[in-house]
Amino acid sequence: MVIQSRLCIDISKYTEINICSGLQKEFQGKIQIFRPTNENDFYTENLTSNTVCIVALPNYFKYSDLENFIQGFIPCYIRYFKNIDKNCFLVILKFETLEESSSFYKKFNGKLFNEYEPEICHVMFLGKIQCMINGIYTSLDDITTVEKDKAKMENKEIKDFELPNCPVCLERLDLSISGVLTIQCNHSFHCNCLFSWNDLTCPVCRYSYSREGLKCSECDIDTDLWACLICGNLGCGRYNNGHANKHFKEFDHFFSLELNTKRVWDYVSDNYVHRIVQSINEGKLVQVDGNIEKAEDIKNEYENLLIAQMESQRIFYESKIKDFKKKIYKKIKILKKKYKTQKKIKKEIQNNLNVQTDLQTKNTILSDENNRLLEKNQKFITEIKSKDILITKLQRSVNEMTNKIEKDKFSLKEMQDEIKELYFHIEKGETLKKEMVGGSLIIRKGKKHTSYKKL
Repeated sequence: MVIQSRLCIDISKYTEINICSGLQKEFQGKIQIFRPTNENDFYTENLTSNTVCIVALPNYFKYSDLENFIQGFIPCYIRYFKNIDKNCFLVILKFETLEESSSFYKKFNGKLFNEYEPEICHVMFLGKIQCMINGIYTSLDDITTVEKDKAKMENKEIKDFELPNCPVCLERLDLSISGVLTIQCNHSFHCNCLFSWNDLTCPVCRYSYSREGLKCSECDIDTDLWACLICGNLGCGRYNNGHANKHFKEFDHFFSLELNTKRVWDYVSDNYVHRIVQSINEGKLVQVDGNIEKAEDIKNEYENLLIAQMESQRIFYESKIKDFKKKIYKKIKILKKKYKTQKKIKKEIQNNLNVQTDLQTKNTILSDENNRLLEKNQKFITEIKSKDILITKLQRSVNEMTNKIEKDKFSLKEMQDEIKELYFHIEKGETLKKEMVGGSLIIRKGKKHTSYKKL
């Protein structure tokens, strides 16, 4: 979601200065930034403005420094406005396309201007820029044409609210972006800014909004406490453990403040140091009563606490109303989308019905064609059956032939083996004949071994 603001320049003085180059316009006034109270105008899904502004440009930033800071972005329009109260500038930058303005916002919003200064660049989208002279709104370029008489021009009531500043970081207090906390003294801060403040007092008025937990620095007694006005040491009274008097004897700090009655005790004179104050009722000068408790402080603290709580309740319920409006707005958008989708579905159903009628007509044609093809298929089946019978007969004759061939192969193999044995016997007989030629047979007694000796 994109948040867009309205910039209003309340011009209290307008003069023309005659210099060498001609007449130059000089404006003096107040710069205000507004947010619309209408929830639908506050949030927009799509960015519609290509104009952004740098809220607080430091006064030490020159034109050349700004050009070096925004390197890579070339706006088609730049205008400076000096804020005298805060001693800074407001810079308006207009880009040619929405993509450039959105990328500029993503890159520079929350970025430090330089590494040595704590100032942060705060960039805002501007949905509208107006100038106001004596309560009459006009555009920025038509300031000189505005009539001074209010009765001649009537302006529409603009239901916007101006964004206040956080006293700590000087950033705009915007509930839609960050949390805002209002303390008992009715000062508002960002939650992070107040949490980073380590002191228990208000950063603006130094109001101590948390006075609980005070104890003696030596023991745990929390009643009849005395605070040293020199160093701030907390000690118990002389009727308890006497640590406040002990602190005086060790460090010679003469004055001590009683926290309950706010009276000052002088240890040297061993007496209270009285003050003359002005009475609230009669306006006379009277002496401070030593028995006065913190009734007035408690009353003021209670009133401030009540105001702060009521303010927080108001902010809480306003945020609830805004959330409720936002939910209703989202529901309306969802219902619109549902209506569009239902309308689209209805149209698709009608188209489907038309297509179905066409398909039915085609189906009848195809059924007739199918019957014709079935008849042809039956004929083909009978032909295939007759061919299958012929194929089985041929297969049977082929099997018989293969069996006969196998038998012939087996008989052929047996005949080949017999031929090989005959060849073997013939070769053996020839070798024996060759060995017996020219030899003598010797027979030895007692041995059955017979050997042939070659002559």
